[in-house]
Amino acid sequence: MNHKILNFSLQNANLKWYQREKISMKMYCRVHPLEIIRDDLNKKGFSNSKELILKEHNTEVKIAGQVILVHTPPLRSGKRIMFVTLEDEYGLIDIVINPEEQRECAKDVLTKNIVFFKGIVQRFYKHKGVKIKITGQVYIT
Repeated sequence: MNHKILNFSLQNANLKWYQREKISMKMYCRVHPLEIIRDDLNKKGFSNSKELILKEHNTEVKIAGQVILVHTPPLRSGKRIMFVTLEDEYGLIDIVINPEEQRECAKDVLTKNIVFFKGIVQRFYKHKGVKIKITGQVYIT
């Protein structure tokens, strides 16, 4: 596939400024970068972390977030699974990327600041939490 992920840092001068703020201060002081593009994401059908809590089990969703943490433990088969924590302007999103989907998106998870995915909501009723099982990347043009 020859899709190109929209690089918001090139499209939005404000986001470039906030990224410099993050590099120099190690945090965003004024606004989270997804807040700047949230209206565009909403128009494209993306859910934020607050909305995910309200989604039913096995619902398909699109999410965007800043990569906060990546953990890649090995499976018994020797393959690796990726547990990734993303952050949006409202909170954290836990995602799971199976080895099959990693071919498509592992490089972006490890190198990009903001990533865009589609996936399936998996609910944990005992803990009232959700995680998203990633089914692919979302390419924004």
